[in-house]
Amino acid sequence: LPLPWVFILWGVGLAIDLSIPVARVTRDLGLRYPPDLMHLSERFGLFTIIVLGESFVKVITEVSGRGAGAEVAIMGGLTLVVTCSLWWIYFDDVAGSRIKSTRGAPFIWIYTHLPMALAITSVGVAIKKIVYCAPYEIAPDKYRWLFCGTLALTLLTVGVIDKVTERRQAELSDRARVNVRIGSAFLVILLAPTGAFLPAWAFVGLVASLCFGQVIFDLLSAPDEADPEMAHQDALNAFAYPSSEEARTTPRATTRRMDSVANAVRRGTPNEVRRDLYFFLMEGSWKLVFAFLISSYLLINLVFAALYLLEPESIANARPDSFADAFFFSVQTVSTIGFGTLSPGTTWSNTLVVVEALTGVLFAAISTGLMFAKASRPSAKVLFSKVVVVDKHHGDLTLMFRVGNGRGNEIVDAHMRVSALCDEVSPEGRSHTKLVDLQLRRSDSPLFRMSWTVFHVIDENSPLYGIDWRRPSNHLVGIIVTMTGHDGTYAQTVYSRHIYDPEDLRYGFQFEDVISRMEDGRFLVDYTKFHSVFPSTSLEPIIPLSEPAAPAHSEPPLDDPETGDLPNSHGDE
Repeated sequence: LPLPWVFILWGVGLAIDLSIPVARVTRDLGLRYPPDLMHLSERFGLFTIIVLGESFVKVITEVSGRGAGAEVAIMGGLTLVVTCSLWWIYFDDVAGSRIKSTRGAPFIWIYTHLPMALAITSVGVAIKKIVYCAPYEIAPDKYRWLFCGTLALTLLTVGVIDKVTERRQAELSDRARVNVRIGSAFLVILLAPTGAFLPAWAFVGLVASLCFGQVIFDLLSAPDEADPEMAHQDALNAFAYPSSEEARTTPRATTRRMDSVANAVRRGTPNEVRRDLYFFLMEGSWKLVFAFLISSYLLINLVFAALYLLEPESIANARPDSFADAFFFSVQTVSTIGFGTLSPGTTWSNTLVVVEALTGVLFAAISTGLMFAKASRPSAKVLFSKVVVVDKHHGDLTLMFRVGNGRGNEIVDAHMRVSALCDEVSPEGRSHTKLVDLQLRRSDSPLFRMSWTVFHVIDENSPLYGIDWRRPSNHLVGIIVTMTGHDGTYAQTVYSRHIYDPEDLRYGFQFEDVISRMEDGRFLVDYTKFHSVFPSTSLEPIIPLSEPAAPAHSEPPLDDPETGDLPNSHGDE
């Protein structure tokens, strides 16, 4: 066939092929015989791996044929970060996600993979060209635009796929993930003209940092368990009931059931009730908050510096084509410093100054509010003993544990609540877990400043009556302790909680005394003995079979994730 007809017929065939999935007949068949979406997702995933692998192999082949020195190693290492980040971004988004039930979502999901595959292939072509750019020289315009344009298209298509899918488990809402992908695509495009003022290694390094930053974002916003099926199986194992008596009496090896509950992975949470960025930062550590603020500050200045460079001589008194001067001018503008040497010289730069000044004011207000809100949150440094002892007290079999005020400040009207999570079999033969409150001898303290020993009498009315202390896990899942009170320093209500596992029980042991009087009449709380126990004289000591016996006058070999990094304190009622 003549050359024009080849392309015409090829286009007609392609149009027919693309229109088949949206045809009415095809949709009717889809309703009658639903497609296997899991298999379809696996096929597209395999296709993406092949495309990424082919791109990587082409680069390796090119380097092997032409040879590689130190400069190629630098550029190759940076571009490898980009390739690996693309692999992570796609598969982290697709894994554990499902297509939304909105109209047209399946077709958008399918068809968006086509430009994405084309973009990934083109990224490989661009990387092959970028690798041989001299690191300390400016990369050619055509290679910069090819590299940034195809990479931006990849991120944009992944963002579109994220828009029509939802994750079965995620800490942040899906909207945040979509915004990050689309925003990153815009920033990558902006780096193409900015690269005209940067050496090639700095240009590729910024692109690689932007891609790697998205990997960090995914890691921070993801739960501890990446595999939803594994998380689901862990949940089943945590609450599973053995089918035989032999299985019921077998000690567990390492996994604690209450730890599994406390660290449960949320699966299938509706997108609108997931954590937002504010909650994520408030719950995160101070290191995370400072890292977020510093990264945001640098990113804002990098973006505006790139925008200033879009117009030559937009900054008066700046060196021609100097990215450093544009960056420092952006810092002065966003911080409302203005030393006077650098100033806007065109309408374009004046407009950017207005926008950046407003951005700086909003950023300062949000940062100040976030840090003030986080710093002003009251937290009760309440320490819990690592073990729970069971011993005779005033003639009654009593369960006891100790709590201490780590700060030593005034906590007024402290209230303690203790609940036991027990395994039960109903008269119908159904196994279930039941939460039962434990009656305390004293559940309130008018002033909790030093220590508090909590007592629960194990009599006929106690849920713990008749328990096998050698194998408490046969009946007991855990003991949940919560304490609330009014902090006199913060003038706010504070709370603390702790969870004891069956392995934390010590039958026939008692706590060492930790409170004594000094010569001047003041009380001394010996924190070094806070967890120490020794055998009782009234009961034969029993250690749960799943835990090694603790030596007398020593701390039990248990780790306690709830006490934090403060020294342990405690005392008696």
